[in-house]
Amino acid sequence: MGCTMMEKNTKTHWEAVFLFQRAIALARHTLFCLLSSLMTRGSTITRATTGVPNSLSSMEDSTSPYFLHNSDHPSIVLVSHHLTGANYNTWSRAMVMALTAKNKISFIDGSIPCPESNDLLFGTWIRCNSKVISWILDSVHKDIADSLLYFDTVVGIWNDLRDRFRQSNGPRIFQIKKHLIALSQGSLDVSTYYTRLKILWDELKGFQSLPECACGTMKTWMEFQ
Repeated sequence: MGCTMMEKNTKTHWEAVFLFQRAIALARHTLFCLLSSLMTRGSTITRATTGVPNSLSSMEDSTSPYFLHNSDHPSIVLVSHHLTGANYNTWSRAMVMALTAKNKISFIDGSIPCPESNDLLFGTWIRCNSKVISWILDSVHKDIADSLLYFDTVVGIWNDLRDRFRQSNGPRIFQIKKHLIALSQGSLDVSTYYTRLKILWDELKGFQSLPECACGTMKTWMEFQ
């Protein structure tokens, strides 16, 4: 009788231990799942708030900067005139408009930095970056393109071109003013003459920044223009 009671108590004890261990394992599993869910949600929120695409589905989303259309081949021509140096101001404006239309402006302003090598989007970023580099190389003079071949990022190329050619604004402004003085209608019709005049004035205005105004008069004048 005593042995039977002892065996029964021992069995009950081990059953209680087993149930306790099982409860602990279940609690650990639940906690792990909860933490994983929170980490995933936090990563998604972080990417969403920074504007960085968070999955490979971005490649199929036409609104994503990672999206590449079938027509976006490397040799596509984005602007009608190649960069020669003196025309940097007009060329850069045309390129910005073209890249904005292609939804790739984020690659030249650095708002989408290169992901880590273990990121799922790393290969996609490299592909888009190389594509934009090829577009720029095909949009500049051959001598300039040769000097850009060893840049790894679009941002590096864009900043290099800006630093090199915006420094020559002074001589270019002088040339534009000379052209404005020398320009006359002559045998040109009014629309052609006005078009040439407007091109020079617009380029000159792009080079010269307006002075700061605290009274608000300049804003009124600009709105009138």
